[in-house]
This record gives sequence, C-alpha cells and structure tokens, in this order.
Amino acid sequence: MSTVASIGSSLSILSGASASSRAMTATASTKTTAASQAAASSSVSSTATAMASSQALEDESIDDQTYTANAGHQGGFSVAGAANTSATSVGLGSTSYYSQFMPTRPGFSADALANAVSNPGLETISSGLSSADSASAARASLDSKYAAMAASGQPFDVNSPEGKDWYTAFGSLDRNALNAAMNNQGGLFTKQEQDIAQSIMSQQQGLAMGLYSGPSSQASKFVDPFAGQDSSARMKAGAKWLDQVSNDEKKTVAWAFSRASAQTSYKNSGSAAADSENLNSDSPLVSLIASAMNTMSSAPSRSYTIGNVTTISDLLAQPWFMGFTSQLNGAIEQTQNLYS
Repeated sequence: MSTVASIGSSLSILSGASASSRAMTATASTKTTAASQAAASSSVSSTATAMASSQALEDESIDDQTYTANAGHQGGFSVAGAANTSATSVGLGSTSYYSQFMPTRPGFSADALANAVSNPGLETISSGLSSADSASAARASLDSKYAAMAASGQPFDVNSPEGKDWYTAFGSLDRNALNAAMNNQGGLFTKQEQDIAQSIMSQQQGLAMGLYSGPSSQASKFVDPFAGQDSSARMKAGAKWLDQVSNDEKKTVAWAFSRASAQTSYKNSGSAAADSENLNSDSPLVSLIASAMNTMSSAPSRSYTIGNVTTISDLLAQPWFMGFTSQLNGAIEQTQNLYS
C-alpha cells in the first residue's frame, strides 16, 4: 500500500492520511487490491466504472486487520466480509453491539470507537477542540493507555490476539481524534499508530456498510443490514455515513476519494433508486475526483487505479486523473473554505 507524500505547502491541508490503511508488517497481511477505497479507502478496480469500489472497504478493512499469525485460527481476524444474515442480537446497532467487534483488555473500553460506527460525527475526547488540540488529546490518551498496560506487567503488544491491544490503546479516541492520529497531526504519532488508526477507521466504515471486519470469534454475531439488497444500498449507506464525519476529516484526500467512489459507484449501480436520487457531495474536491472517475470508461489506459489514494501525490498519479490536474488547486482551496 502507498506511503504518504505531499507536493507543496499550499496543498498540505488536504494531504489526506499520513499513512495508508496498512497494518503493521509484524501483525497483519497487507494486500494492494484493484478495488477503490469506496469507504475506508482502498484502490479503484480496473473497470470502466467505479462500481467495483463497493468492495474496497471490505478488501482494505479486512485485509489490513488479518493477522498473519492468526488468520484462520481461533482468535484471529475474519477475512470474510460476509455477515450473518439470520443471527439475532440484542441492541443491534448500539454501542455495546459494535463494541464486541473491538475487544479490549479487561478494565478498558472501546466505546468511543464503537460509537463511530453508528455516529461517526460524535465527538467526545475532541469535542470543542481545534485540530491541533484534538491531536494533543489523542496523544495524551494513547500515552496514558500505554502506561497503564505497562504498569500491569504486560506492555502494549502490536501482535496481540484479535487486536485487543489496538482497541485498548485507541479505545478512547473518537473518529475525529483517530483522524488526527491517522494524519499524524502535529507530527505527534508514530507510523505504527497512524496505520492502526487508519485500520480502525476502515473497520468502522466497513461495519457501517454491512461488511464485517473483526475477530473471527465474533463474526457469527454480526448482522448485515443490507443482506439481500443490491450493492447500491451499501454505496448509499457509505456516502451518507461519510457525510457525518468531522470537517477535519472532510479536508483530506482520503475522505474525498472515498466519498467520490461511493457516489460514483451508486450512480453506476444500475438501480432504479440511483437513477432518480442524487448523492453528489457539496465538496468541490469530491466533485472534481468524481468527474475524473467518470472518464474511466473512456479508454483502457484510464480504467484502473494505482495503489491507495490518500494523498495529493497519490491522486496526481492516477491515470484517470490526467487532464484534471489544473483544477486541483482551485478545488482544494474551495474545499478548505467550505469546511473551515
């Protein structure tokens, strides 16, 4: 998966994720897919439309959290986006329901992470704070959790079964604080922390779209709310979910690419609802990216995406974005103003 790069200070605010949604080499298998990050960010499939981007979130949020050492074994992560369509669960969609897919050490909670699945705009630790202060709050929370784990005699273990130490360390971060960590706001976060934050953000969106990602031991408890429906239902849910995130996140290339992928896939889904409903975002950057994506069917040379699109450099490297670069600075400036 891709690494970060920025091509100028005037564009840095939208440089997107400072890390791709890549899990640590020691703990997760990483796979660059051909699909678009139509939700949590992955790559666009080499098809004339962005339709296959509906698989992006599943490919990324699941693969990025599939522990190489544990895959296929008890305590590992499920790699199946398939959800249980018949299971019944008390409090389906509640914080406690989603928390079971984000297990922590005893005495800790991942409720803030779980809350974001049903309400990504809910702010707790970052409530009322500037971007810089949100990052500082996230840094302080992580340090506190690391210290508590170390004091217990069992320091943070990135290889912990089912990712328990990931959720234990990051459990108090709301979506906006996770975004600060993922983007390395203020240079406060390690590469490992950036990658974990992005993986959790991908998982959040995956669960919201009915694509399971989490411990294999809990997979049977997940209920896909879109089972039996065509892919347009997931894409619509993804677009609506992305619209609820913080303005800080909406300033990133990662978000703009995901949002453009969702609306483009929805438009090209062929469903009757998609023909009559406009899910276009107000974001000028999303509009520009979506316009570029719509040219993917014009020639085979434009019909695929290279790597992961989380930064401006990633965006400029895409074959389908050729011919749109002159409009990028204007779209970025307008997007900055819209979400400031």
